[in-house]
Amino acid sequence: MNRAPAIVAWGAGVDSTAMIIELAAPCEPFDMTPFADPGAEQAEIHIVIAVFRRMPRGGTLRSFPV
Repeated sequence: MNRAPAIVAWGAGVDSTAMIIELAAPCEPFDMTPFADPGAEQAEIHIVIAVFRRMPRGGTLRSFPV
């Protein structure tokens, strides 16, 4: 069955991270997870981004500088 691409926006905060983890857990497919990096994120956020990129399920994380 064909489907439209599913894109899940990620702000690297608690709510959007929890949503993506919940979507990945039951194998709800999504194709891309854009993240807009304003260049002012705290160092801890970049650690979370690195961990998130290694998640075995879910879509591709793409960072966009703004």
